[in-house]
Amino acid sequence: MKYFHILAFALVLLNSCKDDNPVDTSGDKAQYIYFLTDTLNIKSRETETYYARMDTNGTNRKYLMRLWYGPEKATYSPDGKKVVLDHRTVMNINGTDRRFFADANGFAWSPNSSYVAHWSYDSLKVTDVNTLETKLVAAEKYFSKAVWAHDSKTLYYTKRDSSITSIRADGSERKILLKAVLGSEIDLIADITASPREDIILFTHRNAITGKAEIGVIKADGSGRRVTNDAGGFIFHNWSPDGRRVLAVKYIGKTQELCEIDVQSLSIRSYLQFTEKDILASSYSPDGTKILFTLSEKLYQYGLSYSRIFIMNNNGSQLRSLTSDTLTESTPPERYAGWSK
Repeated sequence: MKYFHILAFALVLLNSCKDDNPVDTSGDKAQYIYFLTDTLNIKSRETETYYARMDTNGTNRKYLMRLWYGPEKATYSPDGKKVVLDHRTVMNINGTDRRFFADANGFAWSPNSSYVAHWSYDSLKVTDVNTLETKLVAAEKYFSKAVWAHDSKTLYYTKRDSSITSIRADGSERKILLKAVLGSEIDLIADITASPREDIILFTHRNAITGKAEIGVIKADGSGRRVTNDAGGFIFHNWSPDGRRVLAVKYIGKTQELCEIDVQSLSIRSYLQFTEKDILASSYSPDGTKILFTLSEKLYQYGLSYSRIFIMNNNGSQLRSLTSDTLTESTPPERYAGWSK
């Protein structure tokens, strides 16, 4: 009976969403939400991953293309016109002009949406998304993450040695801005992000003296460090359009909170709290009035994990699921949503 429900639901979903032409070439005249989703193939009985879109109210879902390599993550450009999938694909957000360009552990869009930084174990590179020309920026070991400065010409990156380094996208002017030292006040830098509007870098670290996690802010030259004490670790997500706030996930044991951090005051606003659930991604709408996020949770009665897309106002009101009001064994997982403009 369980598999009958799954097959029946998949058949209805495929008939309603799948197109004869797997790529939408009509262009986006209105704003949509794009996302990744999985469904069950009726013939092969194997899970298939699709890149899809829906209206901003959660209606009119449309499958744009099958993704054969089953990407787990989508990273959308700041201008809402392109997307990078984690299986080496860059394309227009509507699924056209799909090209393969890099195999990496992580990707970061430049604020002007012209370049993608990507890193692996021992290299940091930058690719022009229009020409697909790739340049080596730095060849070092243990890269953790890279983010762009607001000028789209400078990168900040962290490594496993818990340092923050700035470097020009052409590989010049390398400078260590902050380096954690074991046993000192800062002994572990966990995450970084940079404002798309000004020369400000946010980072999270553990304070070895107090034992607490802290959020810190430094300027692009490494000066002006400010910190705020707050129990729990943070992972940064996306910035508000005005560059004054950033969405983040706060971790305390098995609990996760979706938060908003004010850059100037370092005040933290908690929107939602979840236990034994994962907040995979969050972002503001282009006008900054709404927040979109993906929530993954386990269905213990089925032994499966599913993800859903939620939307709410930027003050935390009118929270609702765009995927489904309730989870069942036949609910298709939807994740890593982003906005078009």
